Amino acid sequence: MKYKWQYFLAAVFFGSYLLISRGVPLLPVLVGCAIAGLITWRKLARQTAHTR
Repeated sequence: MKYKWQYFLAAVFFGSYLLISRGVPLLPVLVGCAIAGLITWRKLARQTAHTR
């Protein structure tokens, strides 16, 4: 399965908006988005390295 960054960025935007509008502090939301981005990037890097 190949990930698409456009979908990831849209999900981050809408998820962050919903969480922040419900009162979740900004810092945990940003840290969670950064961790999710790193995990996605790492999966993509491993997937392309494995197929070479």
